[in-house]
Amino acid sequence: MGTTVSNGVVVNQAAVTQQVNELKSTVGELRKAAANVSPWGTGVDAGRAYADRGHRIAAGFDRISGWLNRWTTATDYTAGAIGTATIELVGVDNANAQDQKKLATQLSG
Repeated sequence: MGTTVSNGVVVNQAAVTQQVNELKSTVGELRKAAANVSPWGTGVDAGRAYADRGHRIAAGFDRISGWLNRWTTATDYTAGAIGTATIELVGVDNANAQDQKKLATQLSG
């Protein structure tokens, strides 16, 4: 189910991998959302009497698209960092445990 590392901490790599994959799926959905918001235009089609409002709405959609793109990047980096940290934690801890076993064998032998 999980891998026990130093100080009794248990890391469930399968669960972490599932969460990382779900975050990466979220990244794809956020990219789609940003792309869907972007093409709303500049607002000039709002009509002469409403041009200012049209431009403000278009500017708002541009900001939303920018936020979604930044959120996408942050989520992608978070997923990568969690995945890497988990692999490194388990790998480094296992390597340290093996080194300690070798050292204990050498000292007792």
